[in-house]
Amino acid sequence: MSEHALQVAVAHMLQLVLDPERTWWTAIDHGAGRLSKRAAGMMKARGVKRGLPDFLIMYRDESFPCLIGVELKTDKGRLTPDQLLVAHQWEDMGHAIIVARSLEDVQSILDHMHVPVRSHIVTWGNRHERAQRAAGTRHPRPRHRGKSKNRMSMVLGREA
Repeated sequence: MSEHALQVAVAHMLQLVLDPERTWWTAIDHGAGRLSKRAAGMMKARGVKRGLPDFLIMYRDESFPCLIGVELKTDKGRLTPDQLLVAHQWEDMGHAIIVARSLEDVQSILDHMHVPVRSHIVTWGNRHERAQRAAGTRHPRPRHRGKSKNRMSMVLGREA
């Protein structure tokens, strides 16, 4: 799965599982490295810093505010030097940036950090189990018989 696809999936997940009355979240879009020099310069002039995590989640835990960052990476992805620097700076301030590589990782982060949720995602084992199961359980597709000319025969399950 690409990092973009994972980010879209996580955004949908957070919309569904987080308690909107006790949490606030946003994604941060830095242009995914495809900005022109002019656009990047304009962002820098406005104070946008490099290395911020993909998602920011704020919530209140035991009457004090908490902020966590979630950085998404593919299986082979690594943190950039800017991302490592920001993670250390956040840690010095008492906040965490945590790397996630799947929806299951994000759910584990939410659970571990005691983020208020209204529901949990249901998973089918870890991603390695799913990959093995998917690879070993291929079923042949039925042959395509062409379109039926009679719509009623399709409903009744009979050939025209």
